[in-house]
Amino acid sequence: VAGAKLLTSELTHIFTEHLNDAFKKAVITHTVLILQNEAFVKSGKVMQAYVDLDLIELMEKNNISKLTEYLKLGYKHYASVVDRLIQRKIIADLESQWNLFHPLLETSISSAAEKAIVVDSGRTYVFIACLRDLLPVYFVEKMSSLEI
Repeated sequence: VAGAKLLTSELTHIFTEHLNDAFKKAVITHTVLILQNEAFVKSGKVMQAYVDLDLIELMEKNNISKLTEYLKLGYKHYASVVDRLIQRKIIADLESQWNLFHPLLETSISSAAEKAIVVDSGRTYVFIACLRDLLPVYFVEKMSSLEI
């Protein structure tokens, strides 16, 4: 029982300490995969259209100082447009990513527990081994303290 409390404490620490970083890494990985198929990444013409549209919007808003700055420093304007396009994509996908990530963690823990319950001995070993197989790699990297 003392070992179970220690294991529970250690797992709780790992999950609470590293949940945000693990989710960020999952979102970044997903976003990179999604962005590879975006038209503004694949086509210079599409990207140029976004850049031109942004300049038109600055003119319509009568933001002459920003317009002048971006015309002088094209690379800065380009970076600003790319940043905004990426941010929009991340924001659009954030909730759906959490809705996939959170149940994955719950399912991984439940599955590992179910597999550990059915063995006669070495339950802790089976539980940890299953967690390592089922959890996203970001958590597995942090489980080095759970060498059993």
